[in-house]
Amino acid sequence: MKAVISKNLALACVVILYYPDENVASNIKSYIDFVDHLYIYDNTENPSQKFIRQFKNDKTTYISNNSNNGIAAALNYVCNTAIRSNYKIMLTMDQDSFFDNGDLQNFLKVAAIINWNEVGILTPTHVFKVGIAGNKNVSTLKSVNSCMTSGNIVNLKAFEDNNGFNEDFFIDHVDHEYCYRLINNGYKILESSGISLQHNLGVLKKKKILGLWEVTFVSHSPIRSYYYIRNGLFVYKNFDIEKKIILKLIVKDIIKSLLLEDCKRRRLKIIKTAFFDYLNNVWGKRTF
Repeated sequence: MKAVISKNLALACVVILYYPDENVASNIKSYIDFVDHLYIYDNTENPSQKFIRQFKNDKTTYISNNSNNGIAAALNYVCNTAIRSNYKIMLTMDQDSFFDNGDLQNFLKVAAIINWNEVGILTPTHVFKVGIAGNKNVSTLKSVNSCMTSGNIVNLKAFEDNNGFNEDFFIDHVDHEYCYRLINNGYKILESSGISLQHNLGVLKKKKILGLWEVTFVSHSPIRSYYYIRNGLFVYKNFDIEKKIILKLIVKDIIKSLLLEDCKRRRLKIIKTAFFDYLNNVWGKRTF
């Protein structure tokens, strides 16, 4: 099936991999039939040849440098590649995301009727529990200030006007920073409340505080706190959009790291490094 949303508007797609598990192939199959071409960008240091063989065909392009280049660099590479192939829009997917209940078909119907001269991103409603469906009211659109990277249809002309994604961020807050620049450059971000994208983010853990209150939270590796805090501080300082939200996210991550997560001493060191690097203008990939 060739995904031509409207006349002269074919849909490219990118999915970014990082040590994909057995669920990722199933996730890809939820949308591969509805895109014109799929770019698979693998950030895994030692990619699985068995996984690669599943999607080796004329409809896919597999890209790997046998290293982790980060989310922003991967998105920039594929978007620029698609532009050279004359694509105008790109569906961006994370490996842990998928469409269900016919939502992608309805999403494409929305993409066919919006004004891409003024819209930088068309985004679905993001949900984190499998089986929650959209209300199928595909005409319900609202402007939002930001959205997660996965599940979006990105306007590649707006991508060029916006100078792409910020590769210095490597991973976290790449979405916020890009969205805020889009808005500052006069583009809209539209969310379709009738379309749902399913996510499975991180590892869910439970912990009791003072032996009384049980808290459920999404656990990430200590290194994620570094990018989340350093990049978040940059976004907070440099954009006037959603300042309270960004500050709340930074504080929440610090509290979670020091009260709920394991390896607290290492996490404290990483948090201090994040503040130090932000203040000293240290960017790009960081290793500990």
